[in-house]
Amino acid sequence: MPQMAALVVAAVVGCAQQGPGGASGGASGPCNATIVGIGAAAVGALIPRKKEGERLADAAVLGGVAALACLAYNYHVRQTRGADQVAQDYRSRTGGPLPPSPLVTSYQTTTSTAKVSPGDHVTVTSNIEIVPGQTEPLTDLHEEFHILDPAGTDRGKLTKTPAAPASAGGDYQSTLDFTFPKDIPNGPYQVQSQLFVNGRAAGNRSIKIDVAAFGASDAVRLAVATSPGGGDAPATAR
Repeated sequence: MPQMAALVVAAVVGCAQQGPGGASGGASGPCNATIVGIGAAAVGALIPRKKEGERLADAAVLGGVAALACLAYNYHVRQTRGADQVAQDYRSRTGGPLPPSPLVTSYQTTTSTAKVSPGDHVTVTSNIEIVPGQTEPLTDLHEEFHILDPAGTDRGKLTKTPAAPASAGGDYQSTLDFTFPKDIPNGPYQVQSQLFVNGRAAGNRSIKIDVAAFGASDAVRLAVATSPGGGDAPATAR
């Protein structure tokens, strides 16, 4: 029975792996929040617990993390400097010619807040500087975002394109806005981002966001509830 619970969890959160591309915001893939909630409740019922209250608590925790698969988000991007200006600054700094291929010379990510409560709004901002290539044109520039829960499980994936296909390079600032579900369990979450240029990895960043919700044992319960073994959480030393 615990193994079946683990399989249901995998099916519930599987839709988080289907994020659309493009520069506009939208729902993260073909995900139905109602189905996700029902699936999490079913998983909670399958988890062996001594008390009914513990099963209900586990269902709430699983429902919160599963809801990450259905996050509503907005993605916006603006170009702060053009390719010509970035190229000129690069030549001035290095005293040499442009690189043969597009080159990312700066990739920084920040968050509007590092500590949130359930239901709080979060903005992740990326600043990207890419120097035009001398011989290879810029044909693809995209960011891939992942949201990891306190157990380190990938709960959501989103791919977005900061630069239009005709862009040669420049400075870009992108913002990813989303709201953590109200019933999400507490603990340290991560927003990991990776930048790709012409299909090649060009940089990666990770931001930790601490969520304060429920009780301090929820992160432990999450790990136990989604593990193949299930059962009660191990006792902690006093």
